[in-house]
Amino acid sequence: MKDIDIRFLAMIAAVANVLQKYESVWTTLERFATEAAKFLGLKVKMEEEGVKTEVETSGATTGKKEVAEELFTMVARLSKRGSIYALDQDNMELHDQLRVSRGSLSKLSKKNASIKINDIYNRLMALGEAIVPYGITAENLTAVKALSDVFNPAIGRTRDLIIERSTHVQTIPEIKQDIRRSLYVLDSMVTYFAGTEFEAEYKNARKMTDAPKKKDNK
Repeated sequence: MKDIDIRFLAMIAAVANVLQKYESVWTTLERFATEAAKFLGLKVKMEEEGVKTEVETSGATTGKKEVAEELFTMVARLSKRGSIYALDQDNMELHDQLRVSRGSLSKLSKKNASIKINDIYNRLMALGEAIVPYGITAENLTAVKALSDVFNPAIGRTRDLIIERSTHVQTIPEIKQDIRRSLYVLDSMVTYFAGTEFEAEYKNARKMTDAPKKKDNK
């Protein structure tokens, strides 16, 4: 992967981390919240395509650890919010079925972690709009599904994945363009939070996109 691609991925990962950290802050601004959800979805798509382009002849893919960590973190956060919905409904069985921690997921085998994540995903999907007030949206669940597919893709031959590689490479510039458009909106809307820790950390994350320029020794 080219250095510019690595820096770009690092930048959008940093921005995503800030957005997730301050979610309770930016959800108060509807337009920002809409764009943030769009950006997070595009980030997942970008990472999914990036992982697919890194398929090696051995069938292994790079970035699996990072994908697992992000997926486990995302599922743990959503499951905790979902468990509070169950608690409010006095449904302790559902509460226990939904409640999971990042640590407990990381201790499971890949197969069992996938089964648990899929179970939580299906239960949250079944609740529909009832859990929106708890900060669980369709966009959140779409992001979980996309990451889950990357974490544990359907079994197939490595040869078939390599044949698809050129198609995936061609889609990455398009996704990057959509991400840049989304960042343009976020960069403009974040001024609403001027002077806050959220704005400061967001701006620092955005600075990661540029590498130091080489000096001209002429």
